[in-house]
Amino acid sequence: MPRIVSAKLLLMKIPHILTCALICTASLLAGCVSSRPFAAVPAGSPDLLRSGVHGVQVMRKGPPVWQVYSYFHIPYGNEEARFSRPMPCPDRRIGLKFGRDTPHPESLMASICDVASSAMEYLDPTGAFAIRIHVVPEGKTAWRRTIHLGRRPRLSLAVPLLDDQAHTLSLTARIIGHEGSHLLDHILDAPDPISYVGEQRAHRRGLCAQLVALGQVTASDLPTAAYNAESEAFERSTSAARAVIREALPDLEGGAARMGSPEADAILARCAQVETTRAKCHP
Repeated sequence: MPRIVSAKLLLMKIPHILTCALICTASLLAGCVSSRPFAAVPAGSPDLLRSGVHGVQVMRKGPPVWQVYSYFHIPYGNEEARFSRPMPCPDRRIGLKFGRDTPHPESLMASICDVASSAMEYLDPTGAFAIRIHVVPEGKTAWRRTIHLGRRPRLSLAVPLLDDQAHTLSLTARIIGHEGSHLLDHILDAPDPISYVGEQRAHRRGLCAQLVALGQVTASDLPTAAYNAESEAFERSTSAARAVIREALPDLEGGAARMGSPEADAILARCAQVETTRAKCHP
């Protein structure tokens, strides 16, 4: 069962940030994208699941201009994915880019847009940031390193297209919740955005975003906690994931926590502990 694996490897990514920054400076654009392959997985890591790796760093805080570096690596596949032009969702904060070999992207778009919008409305009801989601076809691999410059910060994310569409939608909500949490911490001036506590918030919010967007979570939706002593950042994230797994498992003993149930209320209550400062959010 696919699960999200997220690693904050900011120190390891300095060469990637500098490469992208130099391209931006040279081209004088409002942002830049590099699809050059890079090693997103630290030494000593177990094989990643299909959900891959994401990361985000705020390089400059607005207003007036935000500069946000984000990257993703969907590692498994024999060929590199090539993407279409961005397609806007009805929720204008969200744009989709489908891999060119995606079967019937029109039929997927409505479902992904609906789930992404629900996750964003839960996480960021004031519209403080935007996202661009790359939908990676089965059997493809994808890399992106993006520096976005704008009045509103934007994340570049990816979700693999799995055989079971429900799993794809589940990953979509969780990735938005997790990576969006890290960005939101910077927007809200959280005192510890890059820390164990920040990772725990992100794992909780990823689970809650899925619960709100899909109506339920199961034990298979819990984050992966793969041990890796070679990377402090990776281990910080997975240690926080293990804590979230321990606190959530009792609520999933019946197989699933469904919206409106006491179990779902308990999961949402833990997320609410870190959402009391939402009113400070500004676009």
